[in-house]
Amino acid sequence: MLYPLAVTNVTDVESSSHTVNDVDIAILKISLQSRLQTDEAHVKALAAKRAGNMKVALVHLKRRQICMKEVEKCSGSLLNLDGGLHSIKRAKNDAEVLKTFELVNNSMRLIRR
Repeated sequence: MLYPLAVTNVTDVESSSHTVNDVDIAILKISLQSRLQTDEAHVKALAAKRAGNMKVALVHLKRRQICMKEVEKCSGSLLNLDGGLHSIKRAKNDAEVLKTFELVNNSMRLIRR
C-alpha cells in the first residue's frame, strides 16, 4: 500500500511510513522511465521506417502510445497528490486560525469582566 486510504488526522499523514513525498518520488521515477521508453520507442520506430520495415515501426509506435498513457496517468496521480497535500496544509492552517480566534474570544471575555 503506497498511501493510507483512511486519513482521519493530519498527524496520520505525517507519521505514516510512506509520506506524500515518498509517493511523489516513486511516481516521478515511473513517469521519467516511461518518458525515456517513449523516446526510445519513437527513435526505434523511425529507424525501422527508414529501413523499410513498417510492421516493426508500428509495433514500436504502439509501445510508444502505451508509454505515453502511462506518463499521463503518472502526471494525473502527481497532480492529485499535490492537491491533497495542499488541502491537508490548508486544513491545518484553518485549524490554527480557529484556535487563534478562540483565544482572542476568550481574552476579550476576560477583559470585559
